[in-house]
Amino acid sequence: GRDGRMPVTSVNIGTSGAAARAITVGTSANSSTSLTLEAGTGTTSLFNGATAHTIQLATGAAVQTVTIGSTNSTSALTLQAGTGNLNIGNDTVAKTTTINIGANNTGADLIALGSNNASSTITLEAGTTANAIQIGNGATAHGIQIGTGAAVQTVQLGSLNTTSTTLIQGGTGAGGITL
Repeated sequence: GRDGRMPVTSVNIGTSGAAARAITVGTSANSSTSLTLEAGTGTTSLFNGATAHTIQLATGAAVQTVTIGSTNSTSALTLQAGTGNLNIGNDTVAKTTTINIGANNTGADLIALGSNNASSTITLEAGTTANAIQIGNGATAHGIQIGTGAAVQTVQLGSLNTTSTTLIQGGTGAGGITL
């Protein structure tokens, strides 16, 4: 480099031998400590080898705010899982978890759930009768389509359970309800 030192092209920490190692970078003793990993325009790869890993990020006992991804231009974020589960807010801690997907009205959001694979299933659950599943329940006018695709559709509403009730409502527009 310009300061007379050789430029560093690679740094290896704890890469040789079969012994178990604990490698610590930084300290948790100072609350103002920060750590930045940067790789210029190259790819930053963590745990991308063929060895199985358990990766924990921000799992300590303190309050943690985790941000992954960027809102810059055409940035993308992909969360992947193999044949195991992809769990979001699914743990043993009793709490109320709000999961927002496309919830801000800052742009036109397209939200797709499931796939057209013949064995795909989507299940929506919402606790007990006090917690109904709500679709199009806000104050915004919009159309709701269920089973309107070009393929043969079987649409089932209601339950045969003893005290179940099925209520279909319609206003005055276009004749109210058409069966």
